[in-house]
Amino acid sequence: EVHTSCWNSKFLPPSDQAREADLARLKQKVDAGADFIITQFFYDVDVFWSFQRRCREAGITIPIIPGYAPIQTYQSFERFVQWER
Repeated sequence: EVHTSCWNSKFLPPSDQAREADLARLKQKVDAGADFIITQFFYDVDVFWSFQRRCREAGITIPIIPGYAPIQTYQSFERFVQWER
């Protein structure tokens, strides 16, 4: 099994052009033999659904597994929320 990671934030990279370049690189990784994709963690599921739709439109059909980061303290939760804004 081979996996690759990816970033699916609507905020980074900062432009549509850069996001399209990242998607093209992800497609190259898939074409090179990746069996599944693991995303960075996120808490906005709509961003994930949008990312997954764009992947499917680009011909990426392997499983896309949402990344997660367990919340262990309220302080870490607040920090994660700030990152997502």
